[in-house]
Amino acid sequence: MGIMIYMTWAKMRTSPPLNAFYQFTLHFNLVFFLVVEPGRLLLGLRGNRREKVTELAGFLLLTGMPQAVVLVYFAWLQRVHAGAVVYPVEFALNGVYMAALVVPQGWLAYEVVGRFVRLRSGRRGPTGSRR
Repeated sequence: MGIMIYMTWAKMRTSPPLNAFYQFTLHFNLVFFLVVEPGRLLLGLRGNRREKVTELAGFLLLTGMPQAVVLVYFAWLQRVHAGAVVYPVEFALNGVYMAALVVPQGWLAYEVVGRFVRLRSGRRGPTGSRR
């Protein structure tokens, strides 16, 4: 998160002024990321500790929709804007963050939620029969 804040600050100090739409999307995505990420991690932690399906499902939803979309924007879609400044380190770190943290977390959350649902409903196998 720190590198995102630093890169946003560095972009505001560039010599050519950034256009208004790019400034808006840059700041909106940064603030959205900083607000959603702690809540997403908290839901994942509490859901795993308490073995609650609802909190893990919330973690899974926050991983898929807003988090992945914001990271895709920061890593690849910034280049679409006219006059956008994208540093190579920004592209690399956001790509690594997405590939190494968010995608595996989403996959593991999907697996864990499926197992919790099967355990809570009393089913053991994929066919729903008890063993």
